[in-house]
Amino acid sequence: MELEENESSLDVAASPERLEAIARIIAEQEGLWGPHRRHDPDTRHYVRLVRTEAFEAWLLTWTSEQGIELHDHGGSAGVVLVVEGELVERFTDVTSQAPLREAYWPRGSTRAFGPGHVHDLRNTGGGPATSIHVYAPPLSTMTFYEHRAPDYLARHRVEVVEDEGRTPRRSVQHLLDAARARLDRVAPTRAAAILADGGLLVDIRPSEQRAREGEIPGALIVERNVLEWRLDPASDHRLGVVVGYDQPIVLVCSEGYASSLAAASLQDLGLVNATDLAGGFRAWEAAGLPVRRKR
Repeated sequence: MELEENESSLDVAASPERLEAIARIIAEQEGLWGPHRRHDPDTRHYVRLVRTEAFEAWLLTWTSEQGIELHDHGGSAGVVLVVEGELVERFTDVTSQAPLREAYWPRGSTRAFGPGHVHDLRNTGGGPATSIHVYAPPLSTMTFYEHRAPDYLARHRVEVVEDEGRTPRRSVQHLLDAARARLDRVAPTRAAAILADGGLLVDIRPSEQRAREGEIPGALIVERNVLEWRLDPASDHRLGVVVGYDQPIVLVCSEGYASSLAAASLQDLGLVNATDLAGGFRAWEAAGLPVRRKR
């Protein structure tokens, strides 16, 4: 198998076996990654080695006691191959909210994970470590978390991964999956509780759709085309009810698709508790929650 720019199947590339094979091929080509190996005691070093429309590969180097915070991969699957030294991982899955577990990864070992994986890595050995990381599809965002017992994982910040001028071709389904992988989506009863506790329930449907379907009493109406300007705490055009970056915000559309993409956009602005209503307005109505209709 060769690393080609015309890799076309995201599904194939995302299989654990395929990602591990790619990582091991890169590891065998030391001329590709060796020149980028740099163990800096002050700064953890990393560099992108390969990028195609289907996957990308990175080289990370770690001196003793260096590590990275708990994070996800924005809906991408991945594999880590340790080529030098050893790493220790703490991990869980964002959907299961299981307690953090720990695993030791010595030289030559691989660690494959799915889109919902949350982990940190650190070098606890006495010498330097080097690892190759392969992701499919290529990384777009990474959400970082704080571990706060008993509140489990608290979103801390979202970072956009630069694509160095290349825009990968990704279907809207991949964008939707990537958005939802970092959202703690809520059911109608939970959305109602957030609204009752002072959080923002924001209806982003256009006026024609609200007139046809009905409205949620107490919901803030902000149509999608101005959403970021109205809810960005740093915007001169923000609404007065926007008070900070950690404010609970639940977006509502008709069926819960556009709202997922919009909530991910708000997280990119730093609104770490932005999410959406699973199933949208229709799920709210089906749950028997209050609906107001114009006569």
